[in-house]
Amino acid sequence: DAAFDVAASKILRIADLSLSADKGYLYGTILLNGLVYVSPDVKLSGTVVRGGDEVYRLSVEGLPASLPASLETVSYNRTTGGTAIEVLAYNGNACLWLPAVTAEEDIRFNISGETYETTLQPGLPEHNTRGRAYRLVEVDADATWTDDANQGCNVVIAPEKTLTIATSGQLKTLHRVTMGNASQLVCEEAVLATGGIVYRRTFAESKRWEAFSLPYAPRSITAVFDGKPVELSPYLVSGTGGHFWLQTLADGSSFSYVAEERLQANTGYIIAVPEGLTTKSDPARAISFVSSDNQYLNRNPLDAEKPSDNEFLQQ
Repeated sequence: DAAFDVAASKILRIADLSLSADKGYLYGTILLNGLVYVSPDVKLSGTVVRGGDEVYRLSVEGLPASLPASLETVSYNRTTGGTAIEVLAYNGNACLWLPAVTAEEDIRFNISGETYETTLQPGLPEHNTRGRAYRLVEVDADATWTDDANQGCNVVIAPEKTLTIATSGQLKTLHRVTMGNASQLVCEEAVLATGGIVYRRTFAESKRWEAFSLPYAPRSITAVFDGKPVELSPYLVSGTGGHFWLQTLADGSSFSYVAEERLQANTGYIIAVPEGLTTKSDPARAISFVSSDNQYLNRNPLDAEKPSDNEFLQQ
């Protein structure tokens, strides 16, 4: 139950090296000016202040340990923008100090020429949260994988590029798969994305209807504004406000606005967005449709069915 005032040029590591399975508690206050590493085995219940604001510990495991059994400085970037931030890592575990997380957001570590990604999850602020980082594989050209070298990774398939998975069953899991406009994933094997799927859709024009469908029901829909993720929802038929327009086939011959915010899997929609959600407003602007965890990638194709009694009416 002590207080620590760590100078800007100094490093503090706090660890419990006892053989006891029940590690100690830290109740004191830490004034965070320098770099501080508190082992994830040490439970933290005190107050940590940086720049006058309270921050909270996040322990991120899964990083490579380039200096075994030694403290090292690593840096991370928020994918929403901003400058790189230095933190301490020990044996592949980084100790981050963050304000309360209010929206889901990815952060990336660059270590030894490779990128590792972890996702911040909103929740009640506390010091004993643990996360895991996953190596990031970016598919910027058409590619075919024939082995399990990327087992358990985060994968980003660039717009208009195709990834073919043909590993004869060697590749069992990926963590998360992110796809862009016209990205394709060809997979006839039982590959499980344990962290789910993200579809990042960009729109070049405002108020233009485009066909839209997803093989999953998204658990969240977000876009980044001023460096912060913002939850989005569609305009509803009831007149309730929303951030974009979404219609579905109502009676086999006409479209109507959706009645609920939740999108359905394998359902045909037409979608349109206002100017602020187009790439004209911000070249990096995209809407992310995020699935729940544990999505199989070898989906069976669905045959299009014509309405039984009606045809689309030509206007």
